[in-house]
Amino acid sequence: MKKLGNPEIFDNDSECPKTLWGQKFRNTRLVFRKKDGKLEFHTYGGDGRPEAFISQIRGADQAVGLDDFDYVRLYTTDNNPSYDMVESSPEPVLSQCYIDINAPCYSSHAYTQEQFHKDLIICPDFNFSKWLGFDYAKTYDKIISLNLNTNPIRKFFWRGRAKGGDNYLKRASLCALSLEHSQHIDAFHVQNRNDKNYVTLEDAFKNYKYMIDPSHKGFKGRLKYLMLGGRLIFLQCHIHKCFYEKEMHPWKHYIPLESDFSDLIEKFHWAESHPEECDEIINRTLSYAKKTFRINNINLLWRNILNGY
Repeated sequence: MKKLGNPEIFDNDSECPKTLWGQKFRNTRLVFRKKDGKLEFHTYGGDGRPEAFISQIRGADQAVGLDDFDYVRLYTTDNNPSYDMVESSPEPVLSQCYIDINAPCYSSHAYTQEQFHKDLIICPDFNFSKWLGFDYAKTYDKIISLNLNTNPIRKFFWRGRAKGGDNYLKRASLCALSLEHSQHIDAFHVQNRNDKNYVTLEDAFKNYKYMIDPSHKGFKGRLKYLMLGGRLIFLQCHIHKCFYEKEMHPWKHYIPLESDFSDLIEKFHWAESHPEECDEIINRTLSYAKKTFRINNINLLWRNILNGY
């Protein structure tokens, strides 16, 4: 994506542009407004996520109509902007994730202790859009229309990137456990569709009984799809959360897991021996997800954010 507008006029010293971390926030920042009925965007382009958000915002404007609003600053990274970025910004600051200071594992993340800011505004994440050939609305319809196998494989399922440094340690740990407990876990590192262990998310929902989502350094982008899949979700403790997680609770919408997976096999046996409770959790989560993630509701959320902050 090419640079749009004049992003330089929105540069802020709190973004620490001389550091690689700061450059990530600066280069993927999107500042926009609607003035005299016309949307206006300013961004350096970054990794393409600003483009995904522009698609969302234009779509919301076409679908539900946005009133004029003054500039807002959206950081499109996997992590929330720092306290200083929010505090020093002349515009309201948006992010696709926030730090949950009430999460049980919060205290173990020392580097985030001073990053929470109460004024940070949480918006839908970047893939509620049409982006790089991906159409969210069609994917939503496809997942909720799946015919699930009534006698699924009784294992935890996970596929994704598990190699590449400290950011992937929890995922790598899950893959290692899969080799040790192959009768209970089916988890493998995959880089792309050509990898031998690649499985589509649709096939995973159809054929596996349990979905597991290990923690990562940023927010959980696939969680929304897991919630739509009609399977029981096992969720590892994490602190970077999306807007819809404010209404989610352990044992009500998912089965919680310890940060080191020490309770994984114990939770498997619990689920196997409590089918009625598991069905209640699945149905509750699916009902919440179908309503929350319907594209019209996402468009309305954007209108509430941009015309009501």
